[in-house]
Amino acid sequence: IAKESFIGQYTGIVRRVSRFRPRLNAYCMQLPTGFMSFGRFVLDAETAGNELRFANHAKEPSMRPFCLIDRSRVYIGFFAARDIKPGEELTFNYGKDFWKNRICLTK
Repeated sequence: IAKESFIGQYTGIVRRVSRFRPRLNAYCMQLPTGFMSFGRFVLDAETAGNELRFANHAKEPSMRPFCLIDRSRVYIGFFAARDIKPGEELTFNYGKDFWKNRICLTK
């Protein structure tokens, strides 16, 4: 896969979360909302979604997520961060917030 190529869309269930009791799981990706907005939404792929929900974490990932907007709809798309060889694992960096209450075992 050539660098900067579109790999796929992260899919799941769009749901509203409370700022005070967010009930997040490891498959949630926050969708962008207004800076001072009380409405927070996530794309939750724990029980529904496609194969990209199984992409693992890496500090030097093979792909990067980007927020895409088309006709007022928000999507999360993954693009190749570098050239990816056949058979190579598709990974992305989960970010600092993911690891606040978890231990990362990869170097």
